[in-house]
Amino acid sequence: MIWTIYKKELIDSLRDRKTIMLSILIPMLFSLGMVFFYEAFFFNDSPEKYTVAVENTMDDETYTWFSQLDSLTVSKVTDPIQTVKDGEATIALYAEVDFLDKIEQGGSPTIDIYVDQFSQKGEQATSTLNTHLNTFKEAVQQKRYENFNLDAEVFEPFQFSINSISESEEDASSFLLSILAPLIIVMSIITAGIPTSNDIFAGEKERNTMEALLMTPVKGTSILFGKWLTVSTLSTFSGILATVMFVVTTKFFTEGLTNVIPDDKVVSFIGVMSIGVLAFGSLVSSIMMMLSLLANTVKEAGNYTSPLSILWMIPFLLLMGVSVNELTTTHFLIPFFNIFALIKQLIFGVYSIESIGMVVGSSILVIAILFLLGSFMFKKDRWVLGKGA
Repeated sequence: MIWTIYKKELIDSLRDRKTIMLSILIPMLFSLGMVFFYEAFFFNDSPEKYTVAVENTMDDETYTWFSQLDSLTVSKVTDPIQTVKDGEATIALYAEVDFLDKIEQGGSPTIDIYVDQFSQKGEQATSTLNTHLNTFKEAVQQKRYENFNLDAEVFEPFQFSINSISESEEDASSFLLSILAPLIIVMSIITAGIPTSNDIFAGEKERNTMEALLMTPVKGTSILFGKWLTVSTLSTFSGILATVMFVVTTKFFTEGLTNVIPDDKVVSFIGVMSIGVLAFGSLVSSIMMMLSLLANTVKEAGNYTSPLSILWMIPFLLLMGVSVNELTTTHFLIPFFNIFALIKQLIFGVYSIESIGMVVGSSILVIAILFLLGSFMFKKDRWVLGKGA
């Protein structure tokens, strides 16, 4: 009987083309589009040009020097600050009169830079200009040390350097994928199950067909399990499909991300990720089933499940800045956190049987608890038949 209910619900769900389009295909295409967008954004070889507005009175020698700096386009204007406010320049620069001449004569002329603190582009332009000026400043200091026969090391009591422990050139790409993969896969799992889960109990109540279903000789637990299995199938299928599409897209349609998942690890990545998707999809389906049981109409069920599409961002944001080496047992035991931790491990090439076991085990435990609660609720007419019961 479970198979009969499962088959009926699954066929009904797949007949609705809107469900397939809105809950599976469109979110997946949108998510995969993010891969191309982020790759183009982070791996853009052509540096962006920033416009620097300077005063008309700037001497030609200083103007020529600034104009030769990489990534900067210098423009003489009457009012540099107003030019930035009008959006015609990124930053405004005021250099002291005869800036370079005063440096040659041993002086210490000033430069004032003005930028919109709320502009990310302005911050990037300021950082670029700051790098150029610091390089020039160090060169001038070194020259003055030599002119006065001074040892530069005397003025530097100690030196320090900051180095990355990363050994692979693909680490930056791995970090980017560790952000994109959870967004794509988890969002696909959740969005795929919401329409069916909202209709599977709340819809039956609203159409007054649940009572007829209960009059059949089918046990309540079989109905519950069959309907849950339907939502789980859709969520899991969507998650696995998103995983496969994610791997195919990064391997064959990108340049900067293609080597993150080695060719000999593609099958292992998809296989292990499918196990995680199955565990997480089943867990999410259990939660959706409970919310649908609580609702009396499809609209009400939508109100209950809509926060679910936002709350999953909390573990995503909290784990974004956590290194794969900093992941602990707790991360793999807490539902919702564990799927993000697992994805991060796999992206960085860590395949741990213990981690997979903890993800699956903790998910099964929560699913069992929710099923016991769902079975109890299913025996009460108040939850199965709605308010009118």
